[in-house]
This record gives sequence, structure tokens and C-alpha cells, in this order.
Amino acid sequence: MQESGSSDQSGLRAALRHHTAPTHQELDALVGAFKTAEQYKVFLLSSFRFRLVAEPAASGSSFWAPLPLIGDLCSDLEDLGLAAPPSGSAALQFATASEKLGALYVLEGSALGARLLQRRAEAIGFNARYGARHLAHQTADNGRWKRFLAVLDDPRFDNDAALAAAQRVFEAALAIYAEAAHEHA
Repeated sequence: MQESGSSDQSGLRAALRHHTAPTHQELDALVGAFKTAEQYKVFLLSSFRFRLVAEPAASGSSFWAPLPLIGDLCSDLEDLGLAAPPSGSAALQFATASEKLGALYVLEGSALGARLLQRRAEAIGFNARYGARHLAHQTADNGRWKRFLAVLDDPRFDNDAALAAAQRVFEAALAIYAEAAHEHA
């Protein structure tokens, strides 16, 4: 296992942000584009499919548990009269703690963007009680991201493995959201 070489938590955080930036930017452009209820439905279906492949892959570590959103997403889909789709993608698999850390970085970081998405959802009629439970759940704990950042300071993690895993999760998300955008174009 490679040590980070520094106890500065921003070192791994900065490396993760830099390493995944191009894919992250592409994903942001796809995810945040909803302005209508129909576009939101596409976003919701894609979010469900993504969480189906990503949440289990990031689970099972001794240091952090991903925020479970699949149940909330199922309720949101039901609100909108949508059936929960199959994932359509092969489940991601991560065996090491360092790989799980990289996957968790993506899942936990998505809560930061969820604040903007929640405002957009509210503007078109969806909220914590109808259609946007998963966004409300993601944004409910203001201190969660800071607590997660403290985990990045742990020198036992292999930075290269975390970087590769984070990139794989972003690529999986990009593929899922891009496929949905193409299907509903």
C-alpha cells in the first residue's frame, strides 16, 4: 500500500479533484441540465441507475458508509409514476479500502452538487416530500462532507488506487447519464 507521503488532507483531495476534473465537468454538464419535469424524470432515472451500480461498490468499508439513496430514489420514481429501471450497467466492484475511498469521494462529493440540483428541482415542483427526497436526504447533513474530508487524511490509503477508482465511478456515471440523454434527445 502506498502512503500519501503527507498528512495534509487537501493533498489527496486535490489529487482526486485534478485527476477526475475532465470527466467530472462532462458529467456536471449532463446532470444539471434539467429545467422541465420531463428532463427531471430523465435525471431521476439516471440517478437511480447510477446509484444501483455505485452504492454497493462503495459499501462494506470499516471507515465510511455511503449515504443510502436507492430507497429515496425509488420513492421519488413512484411519485412521478415511473418504474424503477434495471441498472443496465455492470456493477462496479472495488475490493480494497483505497478503491472504496475513491468511490466514496465521488458519492460524497455529489452532495455538494445536490444543493444546486435541489433548488432546480424545487423550481419545477419537486421537494423533500414529493419527487426529490433523494436530494433532500443528500443535503440534510451539512457536516458530512467535512467529516469525509478528514478520512482522506488517513495515510494508510493507496492514492493511486483511490484515484483510479474515483475515475471509474465518474466514467460509469457519465456513461449512464449520457446514455439517458441520448435516449431522450
